[in-house]
Amino acid sequence: MTELGLRRRFHLGLATTVAGVACGLDLTSKWAAMASSLESVRFHQRPPFQLLPFLAVALALLVATSLAGSTPLDVAAGALAGGAVANIASTFVWRQGIPDFIPAHGVLLNLGDLTIAVGVAGLVGVSLVLACRERRLRHV
Repeated sequence: MTELGLRRRFHLGLATTVAGVACGLDLTSKWAAMASSLESVRFHQRPPFQLLPFLAVALALLVATSLAGSTPLDVAAGALAGGAVANIASTFVWRQGIPDFIPAHGVLLNLGDLTIAVGVAGLVGVSLVLACRERRLRHV
């Protein structure tokens, strides 16, 4: 296998691992919130079929970012994809909808929502850094 192929596998593996950890943590936190019967738990109802296109986007994001060869980009994409997959899986696990139980500025969120936000912020931040670095290299 070529060096590029090995690097791509590493980056795809890293992004997928981060996604798996984020998904597992989110589903575990939702299970714990449900088991403790928190009064603040509210359900966000979404039909699972409406969320399936997001699954395709999350998986495509993991593959696309692995091509860039950037570890920070892999971590950000993994966090975003993991949160998205966890929320999609939640629609199948809890028939009432996606459990939200973390209060934040007058709304309720879940860990998946937070990892999606961190992932988006990370993707934007890393993309800006990489773009600036590339621009500097072109002007040297």
